This record gives sequence, C-alpha cells and structure tokens, in this order.
Amino acid sequence: MLFNFFKISIRRFWKEKKLNLLLILCFSIGLICFGMTNYYLEFIRGQYLYYPNSSKIANIYSVDQTTKRYGSSYQGRCINNIFLYNPLKCEKIAYSGLRQKDDVTFFYEGKEVSYILNSLCVTKDFPQVYSLEFIDGDLRVGSIVLSESYARKVYGKSNPVGNSLFVLSNENGKLLKKDYVITGVVKDLPKGLDECADMYVVIDDKFTDDKLYSGKIALLFDERLDETSIETYLPGEKYEWEDYRLKAESLHQAYDELSYIVLFISLLGSLILFLVFFNFVKNFIQDFYTRTRELGIRMVFGSSLLGLYLLLLVDIFLFLFIALMVTMGLTDILLPLYYMYLPDSVALDEIIQIDVWVLYKSYIEIVLSLLVISMVIAFGVVYRIKKRILTESIKIGRSGKMVKALLALQFIVSTFFVGSSLGLLLFSNHSKVTINRTLSDEESEHIFHVVLDNVRFMGVEEELLSSIKTIDFVENISLVGSELTRSIVFNDTVSFEGIIKDVDRNYFSFFNLPMIAGRLPATENEIVVSKFLNLELDKLATRTVMINNVYYTVVGVYDQLPFKPMSKNLLQKGEKYRNNVISLSKGNPKDFYVKVQAGKKDYVRSEIEKIIRTKLPNTIPFYLKTFKEEQLLTIDATKSVTDLFLLFSFMSIVIVVLSAYTAITKDVNSMEKQIAVRKIYGASSFDISILLGGIYLGLYITSLVVALPLVYHFLLNNVRSDLDYNLIHNFLFWFSIALIVGVIIFLSIAWKIYKISNKKVISMLRYE
Repeated sequence: MLFNFFKISIRRFWKEKKLNLLLILCFSIGLICFGMTNYYLEFIRGQYLYYPNSSKIANIYSVDQTTKRYGSSYQGRCINNIFLYNPLKCEKIAYSGLRQKDDVTFFYEGKEVSYILNSLCVTKDFPQVYSLEFIDGDLRVGSIVLSESYARKVYGKSNPVGNSLFVLSNENGKLLKKDYVITGVVKDLPKGLDECADMYVVIDDKFTDDKLYSGKIALLFDERLDETSIETYLPGEKYEWEDYRLKAESLHQAYDELSYIVLFISLLGSLILFLVFFNFVKNFIQDFYTRTRELGIRMVFGSSLLGLYLLLLVDIFLFLFIALMVTMGLTDILLPLYYMYLPDSVALDEIIQIDVWVLYKSYIEIVLSLLVISMVIAFGVVYRIKKRILTESIKIGRSGKMVKALLALQFIVSTFFVGSSLGLLLFSNHSKVTINRTLSDEESEHIFHVVLDNVRFMGVEEELLSSIKTIDFVENISLVGSELTRSIVFNDTVSFEGIIKDVDRNYFSFFNLPMIAGRLPATENEIVVSKFLNLELDKLATRTVMINNVYYTVVGVYDQLPFKPMSKNLLQKGEKYRNNVISLSKGNPKDFYVKVQAGKKDYVRSEIEKIIRTKLPNTIPFYLKTFKEEQLLTIDATKSVTDLFLLFSFMSIVIVVLSAYTAITKDVNSMEKQIAVRKIYGASSFDISILLGGIYLGLYITSLVVALPLVYHFLLNNVRSDLDYNLIHNFLFWFSIALIVGVIIFLSIAWKIYKISNKKVISMLRYE
C-alpha cells in the first residue's frame, strides 16, 4: 500500500514540478539561513551554558571603580587571596590565561615534528571546574595536557602520555627552549569556547603579588547559592588595588545580560525560518482542502481513514525528504563561497569553520519537527472528512473561506518581511563606510604583505629580508612598524584616542598616500595626522601633540590610512580610525610589503616561500598575501554587521517573492474548474481579471492594514539606536513597502491570469 502511495505522490509532485521546485528552493534557502545563524549562536551560548555545571560557575572580573568598566586583568596578590580566603561554599577555583600561539616540537618514533598550537595556561582545578574529560593520564604542575585532536594528529593511535616536547618562546628578546612532558589527554571542547585550546600548560596556583595577570578566573560554587550571594562574594580590601576591585558574576547572570543581543540575532534568523515554514505548512493545508473532493471520492471506492491519512503523510514526507537533500547539496556549494567572503582575521581562525555534520544534524531536527507538525495537520484534515457525509465531501471540493484566510495570512507575513527587510537595508545604507583606496586593483595585486611573526625567525629577520630584496622582479620594499591605539594629548589637557602607526620613509610613495597639506616628516620627532585629527588641532590652535610622554610636531595632513574607513557615520568600533597619526621609524623587518613587476607575481611568491622555508618547517604556517587579497578578505567590523543585515534583507525578499508566487499559483490552480465554467458561459479574459483582481486586492489591503504597524514596532524596538529615527517616519519608506508587495502580487496574478485565460476549457476540466 505504501509503495502505491509513493507512486501517487511522485506523479502529483511531477505534475506540478515547477511549482514544487520553487517551494523547495524557498524552503532550502530559509533552512540554510536559520541553520547557520543558530550554529554560531551556539558559540555565544556555549560560553555560559555549555558546561554540565554551568549553574554553579561564576567568573571573576576586575571593575574600575571610577568608570565602572569590566576588565580581565588581576593583581597577583588578589588572585592569591582568592585561593587563600576560600569560603566554604566555593568548591574549586581555576585560573586560565596567557593564551597564545606556541611553536611546539614533538618527539615521536625518533623524529621531530613541529606545529603551531593554541595554548592556554591553567591551574590544577581547571579540569574539575570546566568538566574536562580525561581520555589518558591526568595533570601535574609544570606538565602539558594535549587535546584529543592534536594527540591523534601527532601520535595517531599511540598513547602520548610520557612523551616529551619542547616549546620555543620569546622572552626579553631571547629565544628560549622549554622542555615539558605530556601527562594527559582530554576530550576536545567545542570550538569557540574561551576554554578550548590545543594544549594546556599546567602552572602553579601561586602568583607574584605585585604583578598584573590577564586571563580568566572561575569559581565553582554550591548550586544552592543565589545570585545576590555571588555578587557579594569578594568584599574587603584584600580584593582591591588602586581603583580596581574584583567582582563575581555567575555564568547564567552574564548570559542574561547578553540575552538581548542573542535574542535579536535569533529573531532575524527565526523570522526567515518562520516565513519558510509558514509557506510550507500553508501550502499543504491549502492543498489538503483542495483535495477534499478527491479524498471523499476515494472513500466512496473503499479507502479507509488510515489509508487517506497515510496518503497525505507520504506527500509531506516526499517533499521534506527532497527539500532536505537539496538543502544539504546547496550547503556544500555555498560554504566555500561563504569562507571566501569572510574577513581574513576570521577566515584564518578555525573557530569560524563550520562542522558540516553538526549543521546537517540541525537540518534533520528541524525537518523532523516540521514533519510532526504536518502529521497533526493531516490528522485534522482526515478527521474533518470523517465528520462529513460523503456527498458533502465530494460537493465541497474547495473551502474558499479557509483558503482565502490562509492567503491573507501569507500576504500579511510577506508584507511584514518586505518592510523589515527595507528597514534593514536603510540601516545598511545609513551606516555604510567608505574605504580610502590609494592603490588601484591592479597595483594591489602586485604587492605582497609578508609577516615573519614565528619565533624561529628571531635573529634572522634581516637575513631573510635581504634575501627577498635580491629576488628578480622585486621593485620596492616598505617596512611597517606597530599599529597601536594610544592617547593623543593636546595642550597638555585635551586627549583623543587614535591609531599611532610607525612606518619607514618609503611608506608614503609605496602606497601612493599624498599629503593634503604640509609635507612629509623629516625626523622621528615629526608626524603627519589624518584630516579628521587635524580638525581637532585647528580647533585647539596647536601643532604639537604628546604621545607616551613624548612631544611631536605635526608637519603634514593626509586623507586617511590606506584601506581604512573614511565615513563620518562609523559605528563605535570604527570611530578610532578617524584619529590617525603616522610617525617615522626604521620599520620592522618582521612585517613588510613587497612590490613586484606586473606579470611576475606567481614567480616572486614561490621564491619568497622557498626563502622562508629554509628557516621554517613545512608543518608551520606563515603569512603571505597580496594586498588585493587582504582588501577582498578584510572587512571592517562595521561593514560586517551591515552585510549581515543586507544578507537577511536579500534572503527575506527572495523568499517572499517565491512564497507569494507559489501561494497565488496554488490558489488560482484550485479555481480552474470555476473559471472553466465561467468561460463556457461566455466570460472574457477581462471578466476573469476582474474576478481574480478583486479577490486579491482585498487581501492586499488587509495585509497592509495588519502588517505595517507590526513593521513599525519591529524597527522601532530593534534598530532604533542604529537607524535614524526619522527614516521610519518617512512616508516614502511606507509607500515603498506597499509598492513592492503590490508589484509582487500584481505580477504573480497577471502571469497566472494570462496563463489561465489562454488555457483550453477541456484541459481545465480533464482532472475532474
């Protein structure tokens, strides 16, 4: 019986294959958007809710008593006091900090192999507080604990416990080699958690009293301790220094403070998923009501209620199964494009790499949930047929009121999405940043950025730089120094935060950075400033500034740093780019740019790689990119947020178009018999247009009346701080929403009217 049902469902699917494929495409886009949004939100939640005993964990923060800002720096004396004065209700205390990339060399089967590992220094109670599960061994002070993934990567199936390794580190400009023994292996924590690392270095609980440490202190409390008690856990002078004091905050309390941001991002993804699910469920409800006549006739010929129920379920299952396969296939295609679009600083981080099988699992869970919902709806349809006598089931054929109610709801949801999308697009345009492009795309393609930040290069940077200078077709090299945020003081009183960038004398000509006014610096005590900072100098009538207690004279003004934002409408993180200072220095042989002749890029790249590999093992990565690649991959944080909203807006409107078209197509197709009868009695194409146009005009007006107030409150409550308040009070904005929805509905109806007006009556009645 099921086999026959599948044959019937496949025939029905194939009969309306174009419509069904549009529904599946709409479904897949929404499922991917929601799945990826939810995937990354799990990282945020994981920091607070992942651990089995998260309800018992509290973090310690340093709080500036003047500004009330939270920090993660602690005085050694205060950390020791936490260990020393341990109240009875605090079961364990763990410190984790000094996270860094370490150059680690392992010894295995008489060979040495080197990797760059993400390491974290931890104290002895760290595994108990964070529920780290040991696979082999345990931990001891002065030893190394490996993550399972790196233990298997280096040692395969062998037990690494007892093996030795050494770590190269830079201390006070000297290359030091530290020997360790592996004493344990722990299961990997999910990527994205602060506590996740490739290697854990176990340190002593005793800290130097007068030294400042950065990192994370976590306490494991009795779960019966309330939030108020945790807040007052660290009273007294023993947890204070200068203007700072320590404060305890439970993980759940910290998550509650962040919940608004999580809720907003979840809302964006959930809205798209809701539109997709609603379109799917509405389509099948509409289909079930249209098929009431068919189901009634099947009962006349002996079909049982169970058989009818299974027939509907097979239709649903077939659609969901095909949609799930298409979604997985699209994911495989789109993920590589997604990685290409990411900012470089993120793309190089393994945290952002999506575990495809976890994503697929979420797809399956969502589809199964929808299948359960559809089973309930299908049961309601069959139950409805059971309650009617057979002649009523055959006669009713199409429940006009129910279908129109579903269409009205569809248009309301579509109008809401179009309005929300337009609001997000306005936000994107309002906060858009411009980039100072001093080089053309062709010039950027022939400049390499080389960073020799590995400790193995210590002492040989100059040698490597000299070798790179001798490569054929290398035209020029520019060394760049540090780029740090510092306080810039004017007239010994007024100060601004800004980026201080140290460069060599070649920097300005290398990047084609012209002076707007003044001249280039000639000595190390002369600087040039951005035009934004120069405006502040003009207000204060001074040409002298103090940076790090050293006075500098401003001799020139430039536009803005190359490939940095120039817009005045920057978000908070972007504001610092407006106040830039460039000073002269000898540059840094570890960080430099190489300009090559046109057409010789590949040759020079390979030569640079050969020179660097003479000092660096193949298993250790290094940084080498063209300036064009950096421009394509590096996206300012402000623009990233903007692009997120743009993506949601685009996806929403695409889904709205697909869902509105499929909904109208379904409805008009179900009216074919009625229209055929009217055509037999002489109705013209104009009469049919008036009939359908009148129906959908009423639904369109209803959708505007209900949806526009919802759009207004959504934008007002969620993006008011970022969106100009006057924009959503602009008549043109609301008219645009009405126009877009109207055009989508009009084009869909016009096309269907054209198709059905030119369809032969006999073919319209053949199905009956």
